[in-house]
Amino acid sequence: MSQHFKVKSCCLPDRCYALAVRYPLMVVGTADRNLTVFNLLKPQTESMTIKSPLEHQTRCVAAFPDKKGFVIGLIEGKFAIQHFDFLQENFSLECHRDGNEIYSVNSVNFHPAMSRCNQPIPCSAFNKDGSMFAYSVCYDWSRGADNHDPKTAETRIFIHLPEQGDDKGLGKRKGRAREREPGRNRSRRQ
Repeated sequence: MSQHFKVKSCCLPDRCYALAVRYPLMVVGTADRNLTVFNLLKPQTESMTIKSPLEHQTRCVAAFPDKKGFVIGLIEGKFAIQHFDFLQENFSLECHRDGNEIYSVNSVNFHPAMSRCNQPIPCSAFNKDGSMFAYSVCYDWSRGADNHDPKTAETRIFIHLPEQGDDKGLGKRKGRAREREPGRNRSRRQ
């Protein structure tokens, strides 16, 4: 049964420019470059406020499927990954650029069937005519031998067959890899 009255209201520090909900997590991006995080199980109080790591206006936000952080897109053609666990490394990348022209990141989303790759992708390559894309997923030793666990560190090679439309909206880049789409990738253990 839907409710026809507000359950909760709160004052934000500035105008709301972006909002994402992945219950019980809600992330609000405001005009003053703040990102306010709410736990909807306790909507009376905000969980935390984080200053955007980037210099320009937040355009969009999406919560991680595992609710352990979020990604923000900005008008400066960048996106930033923000984890709630302060031990995790946050980072940002430039995208949507063509020479001196910069395009804003207007929307960010997560595909419900594709999960995060749980290991590094140390190498990838297209074949000569671009009809096949191969990439490996394995422990890359960047964190040393002490962090290598042979029980969880599977080595796999995936072959993706790019199709017409895989490069839509990507300009000159071709063939995004889709690890979990049934029937499209073949994997082989080493």
